[in-house]
Amino acid sequence: MTKKMTRRTALKYIGGGVLGLAGITTLFKRKDILAFLDADQRASQSNQGGSGTAVDTRLYRSSGQQLSLLGFGAMRFPTQVINGEKVIDEELSEKMIDYAYRHGVNYYDTAYMYHKGKSEEFLGRVLKKYPRDSYILADKMPGFELDSPARAKEGISGTVGSLRGGVL
Repeated sequence: MTKKMTRRTALKYIGGGVLGLAGITTLFKRKDILAFLDADQRASQSNQGGSGTAVDTRLYRSSGQQLSLLGFGAMRFPTQVINGEKVIDEELSEKMIDYAYRHGVNYYDTAYMYHKGKSEEFLGRVLKKYPRDSYILADKMPGFELDSPARAKEGISGTVGSLRGGVL
């Protein structure tokens, strides 16, 4: 059975999971974080419901959707160095997103400039496995680069393409 929790309690209780994993990767070894995320997924799949917690939501009046009080930002995905280049650690980042989703997070935030333009593409690919109406996706474009209506349309088209047709 899933229990509801307040935002404050969520920050204390699962903050290390939902909010802190990106920062916590500097404190714990990658394999230990992956083991934690894998164990939570197995517990969830075996009908034990993981930790049995879900973040609180509020009604987002303009859309009529329930919006989680905790969001998942894609600015600081864990990274790894491959062939001398710093890239998103896709395995770990995807498991973090799945963990957040399992625990009721349904608000995801990215931007064109995060991870050298790769954040939108990666987040779009990972979220595609979930029903589109089950989450809200926010994206940002740098206003200083939108010097004309044509450039704005180009930027929006590129963003939607990166998100694999996701609806913003």
